[in-house]
Amino acid sequence: MFEFDVSGLRLAALQKQFSVEGVSFRIQDQVVLIEVENALGKATISPFGATILQFQPVGEKPVLWQSPTAIFDGKKAIRGGIPVCWPWFGQSKTDGHPAHGFVRNRDWQISSIQTLPAGTSATTVTKLVFSIESDEQSLEIWPYEFALQLIVVVGKELTVELITENRSDKKMEITEALHSYFAVSEVNSLQVKGFAGSEAIDTLQQPAERSPAGDILDIHSPIDSVFVNQTQTTEITDSSWKRRIQIAKNGASSIVWNPGPEIVKDFSDIPDDAWSGYLCVEAGNVWDNAVSISAKQLHSMKMTVSSFCFDNSRL
Repeated sequence: MFEFDVSGLRLAALQKQFSVEGVSFRIQDQVVLIEVENALGKATISPFGATILQFQPVGEKPVLWQSPTAIFDGKKAIRGGIPVCWPWFGQSKTDGHPAHGFVRNRDWQISSIQTLPAGTSATTVTKLVFSIESDEQSLEIWPYEFALQLIVVVGKELTVELITENRSDKKMEITEALHSYFAVSEVNSLQVKGFAGSEAIDTLQQPAERSPAGDILDIHSPIDSVFVNQTQTTEITDSSWKRRIQIAKNGASSIVWNPGPEIVKDFSDIPDDAWSGYLCVEAGNVWDNAVSISAKQLHSMKMTVSSFCFDNSRL
């Protein structure tokens, strides 16, 4: 009996609908992946969760970390890259609801893909827009009508903007994060700066401990800290790889996380020895920075990721 290649038909339809230079589609297990490549950089993005899995400027190492044992079954959130945590960050207040919200393990629509001029140069960047709206399934979990857009621009830098529209007739409160996993040489050799003037909340302590944050954070894993009212650009210095990663934000503060060698054992989709190869420095609004959105209003959170190579001898 002849069997239709459903995956092949789906890919052909996507390629025809979004016929954009440097953009192609493939399927890994049960998940569609979008491959983006232009003269400035490349990225891999999945409409499942609107998750950015990889980003690499031309001539540099990959900036994002993806677990080698990430699951692509179209049900579980993909481990690594930049998942979208929304409308709550961390554990739900309601038993049985997924951690970090419900949009990172649902399919988003691909609203548009296009190339745009990269400033005044002759090169171009690639812009992708993903969207998801409330439906019967989401309303059973969270009783608000909403629409989300994730706008991704791939070039020398990676820009990610999450726009929340409250379509309800009542105010909604959310916590949220762009849960960025950055690839590093060794997590405990890193310094991260940009925290002066904020307050650190160490959530590994019970109860959580608050203290004024210094500008520079020397990483000692495990770490799980929220920096409230933190608006500066954060910068990861990785001396072994001679690289700095900058994370500029608009409408968000920061969260820093790495599970360390013991907590990582609780994650089935991260190898026990992989914890030292990444650090999460996330743009988010949690704890004191939870966001209240009035009926019919919008809220935007934006993050721009840049990487720079340097010469150790000049430090």
